[in-house]
Amino acid sequence: QWFDACATGKLEFVQQKKKQLVKSQDQRKPKDGEKDVIHKFSGLQYAIVYNNMQVVEELVEFEWQIITTIEYDLQLKQQKQVHIPADSTVLDIVCIVGN
Repeated sequence: QWFDACATGKLEFVQQKKKQLVKSQDQRKPKDGEKDVIHKFSGLQYAIVYNNMQVVEELVEFEWQIITTIEYDLQLKQQKQVHIPADSTVLDIVCIVGN
């Protein structure tokens, strides 16, 4: 629920659960054809990829130092495919995604 809330911009939920879940990484693995689950992404990284700036503002001070540990090839809503290398910072993701 945390990562879905970060991805979809449910700011109130993020604010309520922030103390418990900030800095956590998504342990779910995507099932065949499932594009909304990004294994090992943080809430901030989801918010950046899905362009939810209120959630970004809420989490950036806590999660700005989290670095990706694996590579991702993502199909974004804008019909744009992006590649996020391992060891990408939050700023790298912002630049790659173009938000």
